[in-house]
Amino acid sequence: MVEQLARDTLPKLLRWNYEKYGSKKVAMRKKDYGFWKEYAWKDYYEKVKYFSLALVDLGLEPGDGVAIGGDNAPEWYWADLAVVSAGARVTGGFFPDAISSEVKYILKHSQSKFVVVEDQEQVDKILQIKEELPNLKKIIYWDAKGLAEYHEPILMSFKQMIEMGKRYQEAHPGYFEEMVEQGKEEDVAFLCYTSGTGGLPKGAALSHKSLISSAGMCIERLHLKEEFNMFSYVPLAWIAEHVAGVAPQLVLGMTANFGEEPETMQEDIRAIGPDFIFYSAKLWESIVSQIQTRISDAAFLKRFFYHLFLPVGYKKANIYFAGKKLSLLWKIIYWIAYQVVFRPLKDKFGLLQLKSCGSGAAT
Repeated sequence: MVEQLARDTLPKLLRWNYEKYGSKKVAMRKKDYGFWKEYAWKDYYEKVKYFSLALVDLGLEPGDGVAIGGDNAPEWYWADLAVVSAGARVTGGFFPDAISSEVKYILKHSQSKFVVVEDQEQVDKILQIKEELPNLKKIIYWDAKGLAEYHEPILMSFKQMIEMGKRYQEAHPGYFEEMVEQGKEEDVAFLCYTSGTGGLPKGAALSHKSLISSAGMCIERLHLKEEFNMFSYVPLAWIAEHVAGVAPQLVLGMTANFGEEPETMQEDIRAIGPDFIFYSAKLWESIVSQIQTRISDAAFLKRFFYHLFLPVGYKKANIYFAGKKLSLLWKIIYWIAYQVVFRPLKDKFGLLQLKSCGSGAAT
Protein backbone atom coordinates (compact mmCIF):
# COMPACT_ATOMS: atom_id res chain seq x y z
CA MET A 1 0.00 0.00 0.00
CA VAL A 2 2.82 2.42 0.89
CA GLU A 3 4.53 1.72 -2.44
CA GLN A 4 1.25 2.27 -4.29
CA LEU A 5 0.68 5.63 -2.56
CA ALA A 6 4.21 6.64 -3.48
CA ARG A 7 3.26 6.36 -7.16
CA ASP A 8 -0.41 7.40 -7.27
CA THR A 9 0.16 10.56 -9.34
CA LEU A 10 2.10 11.26 -12.53
CA PRO A 11 4.74 13.44 -10.77
CA LYS A 12 5.30 10.72 -8.17
CA LEU A 13 5.86 8.24 -11.00
CA LEU A 14 8.38 10.66 -12.50
CA ARG A 15 10.14 10.89 -9.14
CA TRP A 16 10.20 7.09 -8.88
CA ASN A 17 11.84 6.76 -12.32
CA TYR A 18 14.33 9.49 -11.44
CA GLU A 19 15.30 7.69 -8.25
CA LYS A 20 15.46 4.34 -10.03
CA TYR A 21 17.38 5.32 -13.16
CA GLY A 22 18.95 8.75 -12.57
CA SER A 23 21.49 9.30 -15.37
CA LYS A 24 21.75 5.57 -16.18
CA LYS A 25 18.84 5.32 -18.61
CA VAL A 26 17.58 7.48 -21.48
CA ALA A 27 14.08 8.81 -20.86
CA MET A 28 13.71 10.77 -24.11
CA ARG A 29 15.31 11.39 -27.48
CA LYS A 30 14.57 14.34 -29.74
CA LYS A 31 15.96 14.92 -33.20
CA ASP A 32 17.15 18.48 -33.81
CA TYR A 33 19.09 19.69 -36.85
CA GLY A 34 19.66 16.09 -37.90
CA PHE A 35 21.09 14.88 -34.59
CA TRP A 36 19.41 12.90 -31.82
CA LYS A 37 19.68 14.55 -28.41
CA GLU A 38 19.18 12.31 -25.39
CA TYR A 39 17.73 13.16 -21.99
CA ALA A 40 18.18 10.84 -19.01
CA TRP A 41 15.52 10.45 -16.34
CA LYS A 42 17.54 12.88 -14.21
CA ASP A 43 17.24 15.49 -16.98
CA TYR A 44 13.50 14.84 -17.31
CA TYR A 45 12.98 15.28 -13.57
CA GLU A 46 15.05 18.45 -13.32
CA LYS A 47 13.40 20.13 -16.31
CA VAL A 48 9.99 19.44 -14.76
CA LYS A 49 11.16 20.61 -11.36
CA TYR A 50 12.60 23.96 -12.45
CA PHE A 51 9.78 24.72 -14.88
CA SER A 52 7.23 23.97 -12.16
CA LEU A 53 8.99 26.22 -9.64
CA ALA A 54 9.16 29.03 -12.21
CA LEU A 55 5.40 28.77 -12.76
CA VAL A 56 4.87 28.98 -9.00
CA ASP A 57 7.17 32.04 -8.87
CA LEU A 58 5.05 33.66 -11.60
CA GLY A 59 1.86 33.08 -9.61
CA LEU A 60 0.56 29.62 -10.52
CA GLU A 61 -1.67 28.26 -7.76
CA PRO A 62 -3.29 24.85 -7.15
CA GLY A 63 -6.36 24.44 -9.35
CA ASP A 64 -5.20 26.95 -11.96
CA GLY A 65 -5.21 26.06 -15.63
CA VAL A 66 -2.31 26.01 -18.09
CA ALA A 67 -2.78 25.30 -21.80
CA ILE A 68 -0.15 23.78 -24.11
CA GLY A 69 0.07 23.90 -27.91
CA GLY A 70 2.51 22.61 -30.50
CA ASP A 71 3.94 19.45 -32.02
CA ASN A 72 5.02 16.52 -29.86
CA ALA A 73 8.26 17.35 -28.07
CA PRO A 74 10.01 16.74 -24.74
CA GLU A 75 9.07 20.29 -23.72
CA TRP A 76 5.38 19.38 -23.89
CA TYR A 77 5.99 16.45 -21.54
CA TRP A 78 8.06 18.65 -19.20
CA ALA A 79 5.46 21.42 -19.11
CA ASP A 80 2.67 18.89 -18.65
CA LEU A 81 4.30 17.30 -15.60
CA ALA A 82 5.46 20.67 -14.24
CA VAL A 83 1.90 21.99 -14.17
CA VAL A 84 0.40 19.01 -12.35
CA SER A 85 3.37 18.88 -9.95
CA ALA A 86 2.26 22.29 -8.70
CA GLY A 87 -1.29 21.04 -8.10
CA ALA A 88 -2.60 22.86 -11.18
CA ARG A 89 -4.07 21.19 -14.25
CA VAL A 90 -3.22 21.04 -17.92
CA THR A 91 -6.36 22.48 -19.43
CA GLY A 92 -6.13 20.52 -22.59
CA GLY A 93 -3.72 21.13 -25.38
CA PHE A 94 -4.62 22.59 -28.70
CA PHE A 95 -3.54 21.22 -32.05
CA PRO A 96 -0.72 23.00 -33.94
CA ASP A 97 -3.07 23.89 -36.79
CA ALA A 98 -5.82 25.30 -34.52
CA ILE A 99 -6.92 28.79 -35.52
CA SER A 100 -6.94 31.72 -33.10
CA SER A 101 -10.68 31.52 -32.42
CA GLU A 102 -10.40 27.86 -31.43
CA VAL A 103 -7.46 28.58 -29.15
CA LYS A 104 -9.30 31.55 -27.62
CA TYR A 105 -12.29 29.39 -26.74
CA ILE A 106 -10.12 26.83 -24.92
CA LEU A 107 -8.12 29.46 -23.04
CA LYS A 108 -11.22 31.42 -22.00
CA HIS A 109 -13.30 28.38 -21.09
CA SER A 110 -10.50 26.90 -18.99
CA GLN A 111 -9.48 30.29 -17.55
CA SER A 112 -5.86 29.44 -18.26
CA LYS A 113 -3.30 31.68 -16.53
CA PHE A 114 -0.41 30.50 -18.69
CA VAL A 115 -0.02 29.07 -22.15
CA VAL A 116 3.03 27.08 -23.26
CA VAL A 117 3.58 26.93 -27.02
CA GLU A 118 6.14 25.67 -29.48
CA ASP A 119 7.16 28.45 -31.83
CA GLN A 120 6.55 31.78 -33.53
CA GLU A 121 3.43 30.56 -35.31
CA GLN A 122 1.75 29.63 -32.03
CA VAL A 123 2.98 32.79 -30.29
CA ASP A 124 1.44 34.95 -33.04
CA LYS A 125 -1.92 33.24 -32.55
CA ILE A 126 -1.96 34.04 -28.84
CA LEU A 127 -0.73 37.61 -29.31
CA GLN A 128 -3.67 38.25 -31.66
CA ILE A 129 -6.16 37.38 -28.92
CA LYS A 130 -4.31 38.26 -25.68
CA GLU A 131 -6.44 41.37 -25.07
CA GLU A 132 -9.49 39.09 -24.91
CA LEU A 133 -7.85 36.85 -22.30
CA PRO A 134 -7.86 38.78 -18.99
CA ASN A 135 -6.57 35.79 -17.00
CA LEU A 136 -3.49 35.23 -19.16
CA LYS A 137 -0.21 36.09 -17.38
CA LYS A 138 2.49 34.66 -19.64
CA ILE A 139 3.04 33.09 -23.05
CA ILE A 140 5.97 30.66 -22.80
CA TYR A 141 7.65 29.27 -25.92
CA TRP A 142 10.26 26.55 -26.38
CA ASP A 143 11.46 27.18 -29.96
CA ALA A 144 12.92 30.69 -30.14
CA LYS A 145 13.45 30.74 -33.92
CA GLY A 146 12.02 33.95 -35.39
CA LEU A 147 11.24 35.48 -31.98
CA ALA A 148 14.44 37.47 -31.38
CA GLU A 149 12.73 40.77 -32.23
CA TYR A 150 9.63 40.10 -30.11
CA HIS A 151 9.76 42.24 -26.98
CA GLU A 152 6.27 41.92 -25.53
CA PRO A 153 6.46 41.69 -21.71
CA ILE A 154 4.02 38.78 -21.73
CA LEU A 155 6.51 36.56 -23.60
CA MET A 156 9.03 34.29 -21.91
CA SER A 157 11.25 31.50 -23.25
CA PHE A 158 11.47 27.97 -21.88
CA LYS A 159 15.16 28.57 -21.17
CA GLN A 160 14.35 31.65 -19.09
CA MET A 161 11.81 29.61 -17.15
CA ILE A 162 14.39 26.95 -16.29
CA GLU A 163 16.81 29.60 -15.01
CA MET A 164 14.04 31.23 -12.96
CA GLY A 165 13.16 27.85 -11.48
CA LYS A 166 16.77 27.24 -10.45
CA ARG A 167 16.84 30.56 -8.60
CA TYR A 168 13.54 29.75 -6.89
CA GLN A 169 14.92 26.37 -5.84
CA GLU A 170 17.91 28.05 -4.19
CA ALA A 171 15.58 30.31 -2.20
CA HIS A 172 13.04 27.57 -1.42
CA PRO A 173 14.92 24.24 -1.15
CA GLY A 174 12.64 21.22 -0.96
CA TYR A 175 9.52 23.10 -2.04
CA PHE A 176 9.07 21.14 -5.27
CA GLU A 177 9.32 17.84 -3.42
CA GLU A 178 6.68 19.06 -0.96
CA MET A 179 4.29 19.94 -3.79
CA VAL A 180 4.74 16.52 -5.40
CA GLU A 181 4.15 14.75 -2.10
CA GLN A 182 0.92 16.69 -1.51
CA GLY A 183 -0.56 15.50 -4.83
CA LYS A 184 -3.50 13.11 -4.63
CA GLU A 185 -4.71 10.54 -7.12
CA GLU A 186 -8.15 12.18 -7.38
CA ASP A 187 -6.65 15.56 -8.40
CA VAL A 188 -7.49 16.63 -11.97
CA ALA A 189 -4.41 16.28 -14.17
CA PHE A 190 -5.73 16.89 -17.66
CA LEU A 191 -8.75 18.67 -19.10
CA CYS A 192 -9.23 17.15 -22.53
CA TYR A 193 -11.40 19.09 -24.95
CA THR A 194 -13.68 17.34 -27.41
CA SER A 195 -13.62 18.13 -31.12
CA GLY A 196 -16.81 20.18 -30.87
CA THR A 197 -18.54 18.46 -33.79
CA GLY A 198 -21.81 18.32 -31.82
CA GLY A 199 -21.59 21.89 -30.54
CA LEU A 200 -18.97 23.83 -28.59
CA PRO A 201 -16.00 21.73 -27.35
CA LYS A 202 -16.45 20.30 -23.87
CA GLY A 203 -13.69 19.71 -21.35
CA ALA A 204 -13.47 16.20 -19.90
CA ALA A 205 -11.66 16.23 -16.55
CA LEU A 206 -9.23 13.32 -16.09
CA SER A 207 -7.65 12.58 -12.73
CA HIS A 208 -4.25 11.05 -12.06
CA LYS A 209 -6.04 7.89 -11.00
CA SER A 210 -7.96 7.59 -14.26
CA LEU A 211 -4.87 8.21 -16.40
CA ILE A 212 -2.72 5.72 -14.48
CA SER A 213 -5.51 3.15 -14.47
CA SER A 214 -6.04 3.54 -18.23
CA ALA A 215 -2.29 3.30 -18.76
CA GLY A 216 -2.29 0.02 -16.84
CA MET A 217 -4.95 -1.42 -19.15
CA CYS A 218 -3.02 -0.16 -22.16
CA ILE A 219 0.18 -1.80 -20.89
CA GLU A 220 -1.60 -5.10 -20.30
CA ARG A 221 -3.50 -5.12 -23.59
CA LEU A 222 -0.54 -4.04 -25.75
CA HIS A 223 2.08 -6.06 -23.81
CA LEU A 224 4.30 -3.03 -23.25
CA LYS A 225 7.63 -3.46 -21.46
CA GLU A 226 10.14 -1.35 -19.59
CA GLU A 227 12.84 -1.75 -22.23
CA PHE A 228 10.62 -0.57 -25.10
CA ASN A 229 11.41 2.42 -27.30
CA MET A 230 8.12 4.22 -27.95
CA PHE A 231 7.60 6.91 -30.58
CA SER A 232 5.43 9.88 -29.61
CA TYR A 233 3.46 10.63 -32.77
CA VAL A 234 -0.25 11.14 -32.09
CA PRO A 235 -0.92 14.82 -31.14
CA LEU A 236 -0.65 15.41 -27.39
CA ALA A 237 -3.82 17.51 -27.51
CA TRP A 238 -5.63 14.20 -27.98
CA ILE A 239 -6.34 12.02 -24.95
CA ALA A 240 -4.96 8.89 -26.66
CA GLU A 241 -1.36 10.12 -26.44
CA HIS A 242 -1.73 10.63 -22.70
CA VAL A 243 -3.28 7.21 -22.14
CA ALA A 244 -0.96 5.36 -24.54
CA GLY A 245 2.10 7.62 -24.30
CA VAL A 246 2.70 9.96 -21.36
CA ALA A 247 1.24 7.77 -18.59
CA PRO A 248 2.54 4.34 -19.75
CA GLN A 249 6.01 5.78 -20.19
CA LEU A 250 5.98 6.96 -16.58
CA VAL A 251 4.49 3.72 -15.26
CA LEU A 252 7.05 1.49 -17.01
CA GLY A 253 10.06 3.75 -17.51
CA MET A 254 10.06 3.35 -21.31
CA THR A 255 12.07 5.65 -23.59
CA ALA A 256 10.02 8.21 -25.54
CA ASN A 257 11.26 9.40 -28.94
CA PHE A 258 10.30 12.55 -30.84
CA GLY A 259 10.88 13.37 -34.50
CA GLU A 260 12.28 16.65 -35.82
CA GLU A 261 9.52 17.91 -38.11
CA PRO A 262 6.25 16.50 -39.51
CA GLU A 263 8.00 16.33 -42.90
CA THR A 264 10.82 14.14 -41.55
CA MET A 265 8.68 11.93 -39.34
CA GLN A 266 8.78 8.81 -41.53
CA GLU A 267 12.56 9.03 -41.78
CA ASP A 268 12.84 9.64 -38.02
CA ILE A 269 10.63 6.67 -37.16
CA ARG A 270 12.76 4.46 -39.40
CA ALA A 271 15.94 5.72 -37.71
CA ILE A 272 14.63 4.81 -34.25
CA GLY A 273 12.88 1.54 -35.15
CA PRO A 274 10.42 1.77 -32.23
CA ASP A 275 9.13 -1.21 -30.29
CA PHE A 276 5.78 0.53 -29.76
CA ILE A 277 3.86 3.18 -31.65
CA PHE A 278 0.28 4.44 -31.53
CA TYR A 279 -1.26 5.74 -34.75
CA SER A 280 -4.69 7.04 -35.59
CA ALA A 281 -6.77 4.79 -37.83
CA LYS A 282 -6.46 7.41 -40.56
CA LEU A 283 -2.68 7.14 -40.49
CA TRP A 284 -2.70 3.34 -40.70
CA GLU A 285 -5.01 3.68 -43.69
CA SER A 286 -2.61 6.21 -45.21
CA ILE A 287 0.23 3.68 -44.95
CA VAL A 288 -1.92 1.06 -46.69
CA SER A 289 -2.74 3.55 -49.46
CA GLN A 290 0.93 4.40 -49.94
CA ILE A 291 1.82 0.73 -50.25
CA GLN A 292 -0.96 0.05 -52.73
CA THR A 293 -0.01 3.08 -54.83
CA ARG A 294 3.67 2.17 -54.93
CA ILE A 295 2.95 -1.46 -55.72
CA SER A 296 0.72 -0.50 -58.64
CA ASP A 297 3.67 1.46 -60.09
CA ALA A 298 6.29 -1.18 -59.25
CA ALA A 299 8.01 -3.63 -61.58
CA PHE A 300 6.20 -6.83 -62.58
CA LEU A 301 8.08 -9.14 -60.18
CA LYS A 302 7.37 -6.94 -57.15
CA ARG A 303 3.68 -6.76 -58.04
CA PHE A 304 3.57 -10.52 -58.61
CA PHE A 305 5.08 -11.45 -55.22
CA TYR A 306 3.03 -8.83 -53.38
CA HIS A 307 -0.27 -10.18 -54.72
CA LEU A 308 0.93 -13.78 -54.30
CA PHE A 309 1.83 -13.42 -50.62
CA LEU A 310 -0.72 -10.86 -49.39
CA PRO A 311 -3.36 -13.61 -48.85
CA VAL A 312 -0.78 -15.46 -46.73
CA GLY A 313 -0.59 -12.46 -44.41
CA TYR A 314 -4.39 -12.35 -44.10
CA LYS A 315 -4.45 -16.10 -43.45
CA LYS A 316 -1.92 -15.77 -40.62
CA ALA A 317 -3.82 -12.81 -39.13
CA ASN A 318 -7.14 -14.69 -39.17
CA ILE A 319 -5.57 -17.70 -37.45
CA TYR A 320 -3.95 -15.43 -34.86
CA PHE A 321 -7.19 -13.55 -34.09
CA ALA A 322 -9.00 -16.87 -33.76
CA GLY A 323 -6.56 -17.81 -30.99
CA LYS A 324 -5.11 -20.72 -32.96
CA LYS A 325 -1.58 -21.65 -34.05
CA LEU A 326 -0.10 -21.96 -37.51
CA SER A 327 0.63 -25.45 -38.79
CA LEU A 328 4.22 -26.26 -39.75
CA LEU A 329 3.38 -25.89 -43.45
CA TRP A 330 1.84 -22.44 -42.95
CA LYS A 331 4.78 -21.40 -40.79
CA ILE A 332 7.13 -22.21 -43.67
CA ILE A 333 4.92 -20.43 -46.21
CA TYR A 334 4.60 -17.37 -43.98
CA TRP A 335 8.38 -17.26 -43.36
CA ILE A 336 8.94 -17.08 -47.12
CA ALA A 337 6.23 -14.41 -47.48
CA TYR A 338 7.76 -12.42 -44.64
CA GLN A 339 11.27 -12.44 -46.12
CA VAL A 340 10.11 -11.60 -49.65
CA VAL A 341 7.32 -9.05 -48.99
CA PHE A 342 6.39 -8.19 -45.41
CA ARG A 343 9.84 -7.57 -43.94
CA PRO A 344 10.90 -5.06 -46.65
CA LEU A 345 7.57 -3.25 -46.32
CA LYS A 346 7.86 -2.98 -42.53
CA ASP A 347 11.43 -1.74 -42.87
CA LYS A 348 10.36 0.94 -45.36
CA PHE A 349 7.94 2.44 -42.83
CA GLY A 350 10.21 2.08 -39.79
CA LEU A 351 8.15 -0.75 -38.30
CA LEU A 352 10.70 -3.56 -38.53
CA GLN A 353 11.39 -3.67 -34.77
CA LEU A 354 7.74 -3.14 -33.86
CA LYS A 355 6.52 -5.47 -31.13
CA SER A 356 3.25 -3.73 -30.32
CA CYS A 357 1.10 -1.02 -31.87
CA GLY A 358 -2.17 0.73 -31.23
CA SER A 359 -4.88 2.36 -33.28
CA GLY A 360 -7.74 4.70 -32.51
CA ALA A 361 -9.82 7.76 -33.45
CA ALA A 362 -11.99 6.06 -36.05
CA THR A 363 -13.61 2.75 -36.97
